[in-house]
Amino acid sequence: MSAFPSRNSIGHFAAGTICHEFQCPYSPTRVSDADDVFEWIASRSRSGASRWYGTFLAAAHGLATNPFLHGVAPESNALGCEVRQRFFKTRRGRVYRILYVVVVDEVRVLRIRGPGQAPVSAIDINAP
Repeated sequence: MSAFPSRNSIGHFAAGTICHEFQCPYSPTRVSDADDVFEWIASRSRSGASRWYGTFLAAAHGLATNPFLHGVAPESNALGCEVRQRFFKTRRGRVYRILYVVVVDEVRVLRIRGPGQAPVSAIDINAP
């Protein structure tokens, strides 16, 4: 079984399991964010969406090996906990952020934010 989800034939995530030293469970919010970005890009360019997805998976994969490599997100103070961010960009230079927390030996991805999206709030984090 793969350590990360793969896109199935209809373009939705399949289940994921453990990634290297840290566990990386897939939250419904993370799956929804990734699906939303994928579908938005796919409506303009199917190949662009596939490239974005590959770049996203590579960035997410890196969190499992060393989640402390990336900085603290500016939302941390407002949220009252240490939220970290992993930047990744598309071939065209659009920058995306993976927002996550580290709890013991688990990396919990909270949200995926794209260009022009507002910073996350407590409501965004707790949204199903």
